Amino acid sequence: MLNGKPHFIGGFVLGALVCGSVAVYAGVYVPTTTWIANTLLYSDATDQINVLADIQPNTALIMQEVGLRFNSLDTAGKKQNWDFATYQVEEMTAAFNKLSVTRPSRKAALDAFIAASLPPVTSAIAAQDKAAFKTAMATLATDCTTCHTNSGKGFLPVKAGKSVMPIK
Repeated sequence: MLNGKPHFIGGFVLGALVCGSVAVYAGVYVPTTTWIANTLLYSDATDQINVLADIQPNTALIMQEVGLRFNSLDTAGKKQNWDFATYQVEEMTAAFNKLSVTRPSRKAALDAFIAASLPPVTSAIAAQDKAAFKTAMATLATDCTTCHTNSGKGFLPVKAGKSVMPIK
């Protein structure tokens, strides 16, 4: 404190020293297996990537976000809030892309779904055509259900509505 006020220069210097120390330490850090909780599953340093893969969001978690976006998209179209509808399609696509990274075995199916199922919705939004949007959403729900069935999750049929999750 200088005259009852915090001493800015001293705090700045201390902050710079701490940040500099962290940066230097980070530059020389070499990971070891000691941080791995289960050394029976992950036995060496090259296997550490599996630890990171195992903690990524699973399909069900990401699809919950997609379901919320689906319902928000449906509501946005019904209310003709086209900007919000556009945003929901963008966020839904981002969630699918994230899933393509965290679950690469699903990438081909997700890419095909995005390419085939979302353009009718985006076209209806661009045209601000409520009737076309309603038709596109019905088709999107069917496409979602088909994808779920093809993924062994046929017990998750999709239907637009007001529920938290758009499952029938």
